[in-house]
Amino acid sequence: MENFRTEGLSERAKQVLLSHSLNTATLMTLNKKELAKALRLNHVRCKSCWSKFTVAQRLRSFIRERQIADEHDVADQEPAAGRKCMVCQELEATFAFSLCMHVGVCEECMRTMVDMERGGPVRCPFCRAHHFEEDIKRLFFVGP
Repeated sequence: MENFRTEGLSERAKQVLLSHSLNTATLMTLNKKELAKALRLNHVRCKSCWSKFTVAQRLRSFIRERQIADEHDVADQEPAAGRKCMVCQELEATFAFSLCMHVGVCEECMRTMVDMERGGPVRCPFCRAHHFEEDIKRLFFVGP
């Protein structure tokens, strides 16, 4: 899985987290510290994660979101130039999410989304994958 950080985790934790048959039960074989560290490495907040099970569930849902984003085929999308923002439906879409490769948000809506999250991850309006500000790119269209 691309863009999933595992540095600093044990080899066993890396094997479990990057396995193709990942579920909450397999995550429960790791200790709570390793699960929480994997969440922190990937900038995922889990303030309500008090038990090992809730940490494992949160990590599993995050990994699944990343897998969906990795599987998404951008070849089926139309060219971005001239597309309207998917949030306000008024302005031209000028921002792309680099992890899931979705294009479709204008500058005003992007600023609002970033401000609402207060430094946390912004969710793509298409697939709901988590993105940090450094993963969001402004597009500049050149042509006729």
